[in-house]
Order: sequence, then C-alpha cells, then structure tokens
Amino acid sequence: MPPPRPRRRLPANRWVRRGLYAGAGLLGLWALGWLGLPPLLKWQGEKIASAQLGRAVRIGAVDFKPWTLELTLNDVAVAGADGAPDQFSVKRVYADAELQSIFRLAPVIDALQIEAPAVRLTHLGDGRYDIDDILARLAARPQPAEPGEPARFALYNIDLSGGRIDFDDRAVGPQHEVRDLRLALPFISNLPSQRQIKVQPQLAFVANGSAFDSRAEALPFDASRHADAAFRLSGLDLQPYLGYIPPGLPIKLQAATVDADLRLGFEQTPQPSLRVGGTLTVSGLKSVDGQGADALAFDALKVQLGEVRPLERKVHLAAVELNGPHLALRRQADGQFNLLVTPGGANAPESGAVGAGAASAEARFDSESSQPPASRASGAGAGAAAAAAPAWQVAIDKLAVHGGTLDFTDDTTAADGVPAAAVRLNEFELAATTIGLPFAQPLTFSGSAARGSVPSIEFQGTAAERGAEVNARIAHLPLGLAAPYLAPHLVPRLTGELDAHVGLQWAPPQARDLPPELKIAAEQLTLRQLMLAEAPTPAASAAPAQAKRSAPRGALTEAARWPASPRST
Repeated sequence: MPPPRPRRRLPANRWVRRGLYAGAGLLGLWALGWLGLPPLLKWQGEKIASAQLGRAVRIGAVDFKPWTLELTLNDVAVAGADGAPDQFSVKRVYADAELQSIFRLAPVIDALQIEAPAVRLTHLGDGRYDIDDILARLAARPQPAEPGEPARFALYNIDLSGGRIDFDDRAVGPQHEVRDLRLALPFISNLPSQRQIKVQPQLAFVANGSAFDSRAEALPFDASRHADAAFRLSGLDLQPYLGYIPPGLPIKLQAATVDADLRLGFEQTPQPSLRVGGTLTVSGLKSVDGQGADALAFDALKVQLGEVRPLERKVHLAAVELNGPHLALRRQADGQFNLLVTPGGANAPESGAVGAGAASAEARFDSESSQPPASRASGAGAGAAAAAAPAWQVAIDKLAVHGGTLDFTDDTTAADGVPAAAVRLNEFELAATTIGLPFAQPLTFSGSAARGSVPSIEFQGTAAERGAEVNARIAHLPLGLAAPYLAPHLVPRLTGELDAHVGLQWAPPQARDLPPELKIAAEQLTLRQLMLAEAPTPAASAAPAQAKRSAPRGALTEAARWPASPRST
C-alpha cells in the first residue's frame, strides 16, 4: 500500500491571513465605491439640494476614485425662477481629499478646482432679487439654540477659472458683466498650525470690458501678519455705475475712466500698519451742476503715491498732475454759486425742519442729561479719545496743472439790459512744490494764465504758516471787465487796458481779537486807451499813462496798507 501523500500546509501566520482578508476587503470596498457611490451621490445630491433650495438641481455626472479619494462633479446647475435660465451652473468641480481627514476628524482637501462657474442675478427693484425665494428658504431653517464650535476644515490649492457673472439691474437700468473670473488661493483653513507659510493669492476678472488683476503675498501664521498685495485696474469706465451715485448732489458725474496700479502692505508690529503706494489715474472726467450746465471736466488727473498710511493718518504724495481742467463757475442771481447748489435749490433747511432739528437736539440733550453718571462719563471719555486722535498729515512733493480753463459768469450783475459779467482765462499753468499740511516748511508756487491767445497773468510766490507773498504781472487786462459792476454807479462805459506789476503780502493776525494784515504794492501801472463813453460818442478819453516806482526787481514796494477783515475779498 503506497504511503499517503503529504498535505499542503497553509500559512501558519495569522497576520498574513488577516492581511490577505483586509486587502481583499479593501479591494471590494474600492470596487463598491467606484461603481456604487457615484450614482448614489448623484441621486441623493440632486434630491437634498433641490429640497433645501426649492429649485431643481441637476448633476450631469459623478466620478469617484476611492483609492485616491478624488471626486469630480460635472455639469452642476441650479434652475432659475419661473422658467428663467439657470441661476447657477458650473462645468466641473474637482476635489482631491487627503487620508489625514480621517485622523484629524475634519475634511482636508489637497486641491479644489472649479471650472467655468456662471451666476445670473436680477435686481427686480424695491430691494427685491430673483433669489429671494432661496434666501427665505435658507433663513427658515431651524437654528440651534446655542451656537457650537465652527466646523474644522482645510482647503489647499483652490483654483477657480473661467467664471462669469451676469447682473441685470432692472431698477437702475444697466446690465453688468464679469468675464474671465480667476481666483487662486493657496489655502483656507481654521485648523491649528504652527508653520510659517507664505501664501500668494490672486484675483483677476474683466468687468464691463475693464480688466482687473491683483496678486498678494502674506504670512498668515507669522506674528507680524505681514502681507503685500498689488492691484491693477485698466481702463475702468465709470459710465455703467453712474446710476448708483446718490441723487441730490450739487455736481453730477457724467463720465470718467480710472486706471490704477497700487501696492498695499500690511504689518502688525505691534500696532496694525497699512501702507499704500503706486499710481492712480482718472481721465476723461465730465460733470454738470444741479441745473445740467457744465461744471468740471479735465483730460487726466494722475496721482503718484509716495507712501500713504491711512491708519496713522499720514498721506505722502510724490506728484499730482492735472491736465486740461475746465471749470465753469457761475454766480447765480440769488448770489449762490452753481457748484454749491443742489438740484431743486434745496440748500437751506426750511423753518419747520430747523424747528424740528432744534426740538430733536433739545430732546437729545434731555435724554443725555437723564443718563446715569457712568454712561455720561463713558461718552465723555470716548469724545476725549476722539479729540486726542492725531491730526492728518498731508505732504505733496510736486503739484502741476497744465492747460486749464476757467469760465466765470456773474448773473447778479445782469440788470436793465446790462449783460452779466463774464471772464474766461485759458492756458492756466500752475507749479507748486513742498506742499504740506500742517505747514512744516514754506511752499513755493508759480503760474500763468491767458485771455484768448494773449498772456495776461504771470505770478509767483511763497506761502507758509507765518504768511504768504505773491508777485504778479498783469498785461492787457481789459477795464471793460469791471463795467457790469460799475454800471449802477457810473453811467459812461469804461474801456481801456491795464498793465501792472503788483505784489501782495498776507500775514495772520497777531492776536485773537485782531484781523489779519494785508499789504498791496504796485511797482508799475500802465493804462492804455482809457475811455469813458456812451455809445456812440466818447465822453472822455486819455492818452496812455504810466506810473512807475523805482524798486529792485521782485521787491514789494508798499503802496497801500490796511487791516484786512477776515471776510474781505
């Protein structure tokens, strides 16, 4: 009888067997998750989201890879209200979860990509939007009696690309479009971390045809909270946004374009400090006054920021340049200037409004008097703290105005067929340096202006806290400009031209009860073609006359001196 064959021995190590069982189970779970989880997520996701939002929610396809914890949603959309186009849609959402989510008991997403999100929003008027039903449904959800700890999470490498937003404002009128929306964030996390991580977020888009781009660099976990950011705005047309300016202003903006290249820096050492630098340009500005007439316009205003620290109330501008300004200033028949008159002429409150304001102020005083002493003391302490805040410090290294025009009309002089006084100065030039508030050092300035093609005024001077001095040369100044003001007192019409070299000195009052001091001197005065006439026959005329005093060039020879009232003009 042949001997029995030896039986094959199974591995005796139980851990090997368990490992094989675990591997088989893991493969089974992977297969189940790969095949069964996507349709389950699609079904339950559409059902739960539709119930929460009250709108139909569609999910095109779901892909899940359990061996890498990667989840992809394709063609997600939220239906619009009453058959309108989709309120929200996104082409693809990709999330790559990390295994440490299990150990930290919080979702940790290593990458989150959102491709081609699209949002449609409509303002129906009276503060109503086409998503009010969604907001009301979410607000009606039961809230916990006591707020708990916020959910822990960590999202890394967030990338949103190809986004678009369509906003239809039916109340104001314009439709706004945002295209090529791009948002990149290194991470958003509320999990504790002790690492010093440098992040570089980015936001870019094109709004109504104007490009915006920004980049930043920050140390969110460092004690200094150091952060640097750059913002670039190219050709932002303000025309679509003019409807949002509150009505009733004395000046109404009609057009302007903004370009900006700004750099921001933040640091906490130990007090928060914010610094702003770069350039800001406003071009093509046009505005009208409350009556719809031209008010202020200019070709371009360029501001070069030196270092602006708003939290410390310090503003340093390296240069301010204004090109082609045109100011239309009109004194109306009631004596008010057009740039200060609101539409409808409602500048001063009515007597009833004044009485109501006085009554409310009196009631407010009575209520404050009835407050406990501690409340009044705290209010007084807050007022003292506000009063102790440092004053703003403003410094401008260079200021320049090129090609300016001033049109001044005085309607108060129009009476009995006498036309209103009108003056136009063009080719206005101004240059000033070392401008500072408060005055730390004297500023110097110079400039010129013309009437038509003839240079009329040249001036230069200095100004400081202790006073100001100006020297001016006037050429070919028509005396007829004063005719509307002299008409009630002088029947013959005054004509002729004036040339002058004058100087002016102003000094603040030496004491509180004294007025400021003003000195005016004339080194040279020349009158040409002086004539008093009633058309068509002249009543009187004079040959050219000249008065000149010997003085060094640029010196201020005193010709008149008087105490000037603060209201004198």
